[in-house]
Amino acid sequence: MKLRLPMGRFVRWSPLVLTGVWMILTIAVCTWQPLLMERLEYKSCDQRFHWRGELPPDDRIVLMSIGEESIMDEIDEKELREHPNFKWLRKFPYPRQAHAFAIDRLLKAGARVVALDLLFTAKGEDFADDAALREQLQKHSGQLVIGSNFDYVNVGINGIDFSNPNVMTPNESVMPRKTPNYRDVIGFVNYFPDFDGVIRCFQTGTEPKLRVETPNSFDVLVARKLFPEKFTGKPEVRTIVFAGREGTYKAIPYFKIFSDKHWERPPLNKGEIFKNKVVLIGPWGDYMHDRHLTPFDLMNGVEIHANAIATLLNNRNLRAMDRGESVVLLLVVSVILAFGLWKAKTPFAKLLFGAGMAVGYLLLAQLAFVRFDRFLLLVPTEIILLGSVVSVVSLQAIFERLEKQRARGFLCRYVSKNIAEQILGSEENVDTVFIPTRRFVTILMSDVRDFTTMTEGSEPGPFVQQLNEYLTAMTECVFDHDGTLDKFVGDAVMAVFGSPTSRGKEEDALRAVKTALAMRARLAALNEQWAKDGRRPFRFGIGINAGEVMAGDIGSSQKAEYGVIGDPVNVAARVESLTKEQKTDILIADSVYELVRNHVQVEPRGDMKVKGRAQPVRIYALQTLR
Repeated sequence: MKLRLPMGRFVRWSPLVLTGVWMILTIAVCTWQPLLMERLEYKSCDQRFHWRGELPPDDRIVLMSIGEESIMDEIDEKELREHPNFKWLRKFPYPRQAHAFAIDRLLKAGARVVALDLLFTAKGEDFADDAALREQLQKHSGQLVIGSNFDYVNVGINGIDFSNPNVMTPNESVMPRKTPNYRDVIGFVNYFPDFDGVIRCFQTGTEPKLRVETPNSFDVLVARKLFPEKFTGKPEVRTIVFAGREGTYKAIPYFKIFSDKHWERPPLNKGEIFKNKVVLIGPWGDYMHDRHLTPFDLMNGVEIHANAIATLLNNRNLRAMDRGESVVLLLVVSVILAFGLWKAKTPFAKLLFGAGMAVGYLLLAQLAFVRFDRFLLLVPTEIILLGSVVSVVSLQAIFERLEKQRARGFLCRYVSKNIAEQILGSEENVDTVFIPTRRFVTILMSDVRDFTTMTEGSEPGPFVQQLNEYLTAMTECVFDHDGTLDKFVGDAVMAVFGSPTSRGKEEDALRAVKTALAMRARLAALNEQWAKDGRRPFRFGIGINAGEVMAGDIGSSQKAEYGVIGDPVNVAARVESLTKEQKTDILIADSVYELVRNHVQVEPRGDMKVKGRAQPVRIYALQTLR
């Protein structure tokens, strides 16, 4: 007995179909709405930094911060006498002599490189002021880097457009353009945010054909001072490997380098902290308006430079997947997912497999990021995984719900609601319950006495209505005792106890007996009502037998119903036919009596010869329960 809906075949193949649909839709969105998908993918890249956690800062880099505490605009004469070099720090921008002094002190302390994330585009206070800084830049050009700035550079989805830049370079009085090492000292400090305003990458340089005055980035020049043979290749865009959020690189206030008192004490320790280090000097805090969005939220520009320089020094190169690799990845993931969902039978198994793949891929993407510097495509892949799983599981759940409703409607025609729910709630498939098999059951057969005679001369309408009332009452008695209604044959009712579910031979037989007694009581109540209505009463005979039968789907290819066949069924019918001869309404065979003898009161009626059997059948007239 197949209870499945016609769409069952589509549901079975839905993992392959729906996964393919999700893959095609995802690729289509990536193709026609790239900004939407890129925005989501960027956010997933940022999240991977957070999942990774903070890394130790590169100990070759020391930051010096020019913040509010390093601007001595309210210094008094007493403090100025104690720290005479603070005279340069009374306002910002500082005189060029201040930076010249800092460079000289740092280099003498053993610093490998000193880099100032500052622009010196205007003239200094006087010729001597600019000359002091210019002298240091020319004398120590192999160890110094200062900044330039690109203005009005277009940043789009296809990259950075340097075709018509406006370059803000140091003033001629600080660094003349004809200086031999001009391009080795001045690097552009710009970072070019992605279209969502977040800085994730840095440009190492510009194409030589553009003939930009300062073609190298500030960060590349710093790294090249340490390793002259490296970082000389073709300009590229590289992802910054951020060590952590703002403050991961601890900054030393710039003013401390101007104080002999602070210079002698920790953490400077006479400049020991700067020995063999890269010293980055730059604005710090909101006061200088040099904070920018990064994957770790706002960060000071000079600390972004520290992270970029560390990326170069550690030869880190976070690489995203190109278009071809992305398509191959989506295809492979989709095939694996579709096959797994197709093999998984239950919605829970599909959900478990899909969730496992989604979580597993997430872990794989994070591992590739942390261990192999690769950004595996995450958002489109997870959309395919989660979208396919939810769609397939939802479709199967809806289908199974509809199938169960259909099966419930079918079952309730033959068994009680409780039995129907028991079958539908079992782990066993509904179809397998009705596979032909041998079962030990108890069969109840009932028949209206003199039914043929009653039909003669009766009006069809009223009589059929009365018959339906009778059959409805008898069916309710069967269902009230969790029996299975096998069939109606005219006025005859056949009920089975023990198929398709059984509670044990004794319990099944006792339920059949209780059903017969309930039918007796219901018929008496109906006859009483019918007498008041002026209708003729009904009388019936019931025969009950037990034994092993064949149960299953019985019928033709056009029409089949669940039923039982076998000798016990025939004997039950013969026992029922003896009720008229025995002048009683309920007879049970010995096979039933032996199972319920402790629960019933009966009157033995002896051994009776029944048609179709060589051996007589011992029967008992059922009176009541004990």
